[in-house]
Amino acid sequence: MYDNIAVSFKNVTKSFILKHSYQNELKSYFANIFKHIFSKKDNKKKIILENVSFDIKKGEVVGFVGKNGAGKTTLLRTILNINKKSNGKVYLFGEDISSISFEDLSKKVAYMPQFSEVPNISVLEVLELGRRTFSKSILKKRDREIINKIIKEFNLENILQTNIATLSGGQRQKVFLASSLVQQPKLLVLDEPISHLDPKNQLDVLKVVRKVTKKREIITLIVIHDIQHALHYGDSLLMLKDKKVLYHIKKECVKEEHIDKTFDIKSKLFKQDRHTFVFYQHSHSL
Repeated sequence: MYDNIAVSFKNVTKSFILKHSYQNELKSYFANIFKHIFSKKDNKKKIILENVSFDIKKGEVVGFVGKNGAGKTTLLRTILNINKKSNGKVYLFGEDISSISFEDLSKKVAYMPQFSEVPNISVLEVLELGRRTFSKSILKKRDREIINKIIKEFNLENILQTNIATLSGGQRQKVFLASSLVQQPKLLVLDEPISHLDPKNQLDVLKVVRKVTKKREIITLIVIHDIQHALHYGDSLLMLKDKKVLYHIKKECVKEEHIDKTFDIKSKLFKQDRHTFVFYQHSHSL
């Protein structure tokens, strides 16, 4: 019985770019997250990731970290079979992900990208859309049970009829995360879920992500810019630079040289109460 995701490929080419349309694709976005709209950019193929290979076990939270443009989001989309790859495979629990239909894949994987727009529907409707992959237009009793369980787990009872567009950024992200989880995925993929959130909401979201990953024994991949959060809430870090994975390393094994090489900075690590804290060396001189 396979309990991992294995990734190995030679390179990824940037001949297509991903676009989202909330007006036309809202329902299919939540019900079948992998039916995206693609537009061809040009005929030139620019390599944006190369020689990637790693293995992740279920129950792990893996933080994808690196400088802007290092390829974090591209790697996520390649794992999900959105971006083109050559000479390689991605196996999800022993099954080649490229051989899985979009419909079946959306039942195994929940993808929460960065959101630039917000749908004009209620919180309850967002959660219901998360189950449409399984029951289409008519939700069954089992779907309602799963939705109600998530509502209680996320304490959403008091805002179910609230238009999601009127919620704060933190509340909104929790709702989108809850909608992803009603799919009961084996793989949860989050692209910068705490961007633009205040410190408290960042912590709240990451605590839920870690708790759910452990409780349900799923795999969670998360693009995150804050090394501190990655070390506290992740189990391992996938550190990218210049189109390549420099390190896939357990958080307790992360050293200053790993951070320095990945981000081209000087850092200092401190340990207290079994936690590792990062200090970025800098100068106040003008």
